[in-house]
Amino acid sequence: MTSLIFINIDSVYNDLLQPWLDLYETAFPPEERVLISDILEILKGKGGRGKSSYKLLAATDNQQNFVGMALYELNSKIGCAFLWYLAITPKKRDRGFGYRFYQEIISQVQKAGYQAMFFEVEMPEKARSLERKVQGERRIQFYRRNGARLFNGIFYTQSVGPQQPDTQMHLMIHLFNNLEPKKALALAKKQFHQHIRKVGPINLE
Repeated sequence: MTSLIFINIDSVYNDLLQPWLDLYETAFPPEERVLISDILEILKGKGGRGKSSYKLLAATDNQQNFVGMALYELNSKIGCAFLWYLAITPKKRDRGFGYRFYQEIISQVQKAGYQAMFFEVEMPEKARSLERKVQGERRIQFYRRNGARLFNGIFYTQSVGPQQPDTQMHLMIHLFNNLEPKKALALAKKQFHQHIRKVGPINLE
């Protein structure tokens, strides 16, 4: 099995930043992407938000070929992590690299002592095409197989900035302890504020 090497990108001069950004721009639709300038501000040390710390991760194989990218946030004030983006290059997909990259992020978050990690996924039922519907369903099943659960009973909208309208999304959570659904919702509200609200019985599926 090909081994993966994980590199933290902490400078705009890192050679992996260009393929990282190229994959970011091609793997996610425009309505789900923050501006490139926002990411560059993070690398310049100006993108922090209070008690938050952002991590740009790149993965390469043992031949130094670029494999994937991820962006996640550690919010020490809330005690939770937030996975914003994770993608594998098209030629490397369906080989188990996504699983290994996700497990690496989970490992890093657990070692940092956080109690949960939230992330967004597209709603297959609102997909604009059959292809995106299938992709959305596969993505949810992928995360479920890796231990994450789907938040039910909420209405959630993703906000990437004023350049794009808010988008309704599913919210998922990976728990690292026995956190009750209501307490998980309370944590999510501290991060997402007006972008999340209860609309029914809260449960994690």
